Amino acid sequence: MLVEYFVKRYAEKARKQIRKIEKNTLELCRSYPWPGNIRELQNIIERSVIFCTGDTFWIDPAWLSSQDELNRGSTVTFTENVRNYDGCACHQHTSSVSLSMHSVIEKPCGAS
Repeated sequence: MLVEYFVKRYAEKARKQIRKIEKNTLELCRSYPWPGNIRELQNIIERSVIFCTGDTFWIDPAWLSSQDELNRGSTVTFTENVRNYDGCACHQHTSSVSLSMHSVIEKPCGAS
């Protein structure tokens, strides 16, 4: 539910027509521990909406920190990420689901 809400919110803000969420992204969101809580979720979704070039929402797994990366810092800068994705429409996948069909994050309120 939270992912759907934030995708719609940031897509409207960016004036993008996002209609689907990639299946792999749903699984990634369900399995990731979200150490940064709701703020991390919002930031990742906003960044992903900005980079989304089609009508299918996706999250790059590299943007989700592992515990080791949290301790030593990221080795890829935001500028490098932009350069890697600039003009790339390669993330328009056919294995996606409708925004209205799935609850995405199944954590109780206040969980970290």
